[in-house]
Amino acid sequence: MNIIGSGNVLDTAVALDMERVCYASTVSVLGPQGMYGDSLATENSPASPMHLYGASKRTVEITADAYRNLYGLDVVGIRPVLAYGMGRYTGGMGGFNSMIRDVALGRPTVLNMTKDLSSRIQLIYNADMARAFVAAMVGPSTPLSLYNAPVVDTITWQDVINTLQELIPGARISHEAPSGGWDTALVDGSAAQRDLGVIPQTDFRAGAAEMIALFREQESKTFPVA
Repeated sequence: MNIIGSGNVLDTAVALDMERVCYASTVSVLGPQGMYGDSLATENSPASPMHLYGASKRTVEITADAYRNLYGLDVVGIRPVLAYGMGRYTGGMGGFNSMIRDVALGRPTVLNMTKDLSSRIQLIYNADMARAFVAAMVGPSTPLSLYNAPVVDTITWQDVINTLQELIPGARISHEAPSGGWDTALVDGSAAQRDLGVIPQTDFRAGAAEMIALFREQESKTFPVA
């Protein structure tokens, strides 16, 4: 679906002389952090996807560049990091959002996305991620055809737990190590910040606090929240 569907979109854009195409790639096109040492991966760092999803997205990136070079199509992609927020409760980040919902509603919950709570991750609130896509779609043409998400903060999984327990004292969050887990490179988001003019406004503490308030508001319309 990623490869064939994206190819159809690009073909259609050329045929209809569309002004621009903006698409979502993923940081999963990159390899594990060990490939890059202590450095943040840039848009020029070598890709090395570790699963089929990342490989399919990398194929889309290469195809999009070909359309840009061969047909002059104005096409730009963004590689989201771990984007969290209201509205998604299935798939890769669905469990993360559901964990925050559990905390908000006083339920015991599990963090099961990593083997090592000390490993570092990059989160971006969905509103900030959306701002980047809007800027890429309707803003001026960009010098690059591909951007890492405009991330700023790097935290650990333990920081996630600690922050939620600070926001909700007594929150019951246990850790279960998965068979796989998140092991994708940390990225440099400065190019997107510079060219798209988007700097994330919401750190994890603020984003989680907003989600907790919204979950409680939703629940209170049906059931009282302790």
